[in-house]
Amino acid sequence: MISHSTADWPQTVPPIRVVDTRETQRRVERQAHLAARGYANVLITNERGVDPAAVARLIHDHSDRAARGFATLTCEGLPDLLVESALFGHMQGSFPGAYRDKPGLLESVPGGTIFLDEVGTLSVRTQGRLLRYLETGEYLRIGGSPVRMPPWHGVRVVASTTGSLDARAAAGLFLNDLYIRLSVHRLPVPPRSAAPAWRRQ
Repeated sequence: MISHSTADWPQTVPPIRVVDTRETQRRVERQAHLAARGYANVLITNERGVDPAAVARLIHDHSDRAARGFATLTCEGLPDLLVESALFGHMQGSFPGAYRDKPGLLESVPGGTIFLDEVGTLSVRTQGRLLRYLETGEYLRIGGSPVRMPPWHGVRVVASTTGSLDARAAAGLFLNDLYIRLSVHRLPVPPRSAAPAWRRQ
């Protein structure tokens, strides 16, 4: 699923609040507010059945990027081409079905936040392209030339995983440098068995 909203676009994500009836939920909310004050990327670790997008939106809404766009991309189950087209965009004719130039989500929410759900499912190739953006602010549209985002247009990445990226990095399945950059601020979300589910209101 891909969605985004900007000042010029209607919101595609409904207003969200976190139901915090237990101390574990309140702790997550406090950590989300703390992460919102900073500029570092955030890695949300969660169990199946928990909605990390709600936590990502909470971080965005309480940050100084709240007036800018918020985009989501569910990485699981998508082939590399679709993930890279969604993130970085593509040029007309670069692959079958590319009938026009299309900017990616990184350009659609300049200065905003992008949430990458199940980032651990990305292929090593796509991981390398994402790492290049995080390191240099530069990325490659499919079939096009490199695009360099000005520093003030840089997008903050909030990612989530239900698996252990530590283990995947140790096994060579996830780039260690990317793991380090994504997990500057780590935010564990408890499973439903430990606290009521995060839910949209």
